[in-house]
Amino acid sequence: MSAWDTGTTLTLLKDVSISSYNNGKTNTLDLNGHTFTTSGNFEITNGATLTINDSSSPNTGVFTKDIQRDQSLIWVYNGHLVLNGGTLSAKQTQCPVVDFYLADNTNGSFTMNGGKITGNASEGAIRFASSCSFTMTGGEISGLTTTNGLLTGKRTTPLTISGSAVIKNNKKGENTENVYLSSGQVITIGGVLDSSASIGVTMANPGVFTSGLSEKGNASNFTSDNNNYSVSLNSSSSEAQL
Repeated sequence: MSAWDTGTTLTLLKDVSISSYNNGKTNTLDLNGHTFTTSGNFEITNGATLTINDSSSPNTGVFTKDIQRDQSLIWVYNGHLVLNGGTLSAKQTQCPVVDFYLADNTNGSFTMNGGKITGNASEGAIRFASSCSFTMTGGEISGLTTTNGLLTGKRTTPLTISGSAVIKNNKKGENTENVYLSSGQVITIGGVLDSSASIGVTMANPGVFTSGLSEKGNASNFTSDNNNYSVSLNSSSSEAQL
């Protein structure tokens, strides 16, 4: 790991297990079809960007923890995470998969262009701190079981989606819950949605839940987590609504 310097790519040639690691450098991890396992905190700090790729076919690389632990899979502390391939697989029960949740962590970002997030994580796929952002252009968040919801913490910035993003088949306890939107929250459409894009939605107060959907997608890109509601287009704004 000592040779994994700024601007370099660490390509796995076999399964690897490490303890805690503080990555304050901008670099790339290529899972290359193997499993990268941590037993302690894996942190992205100091404005660094970690890009996770998986050059294998059919994209079988996994980033995980060794056993069920009360620790997040990846801490992003004033840093940036880019997921292009591979699976972030959670085994822990009390924490999220990707965690921004520190009081002064105001500049973090997570961009998901591919890959998958799945497993069992009490605090969901992502736990936000103030002003941290999540942009999803591809990949999927599915098969994740949570206690407190898929996106938790201080979510004050929009969820931005485009491309082939898929968020479906996730549960909060025994109930289906994907993207939960509290009063006033919306999903920002950052670009054209492919026909394969599929986002499950739960709203505190049913109504319009997208911003910028017109000419970028349609109601069929979304589903209601609650069978009592269906998704349609608002006749005046052309935004999706429950």
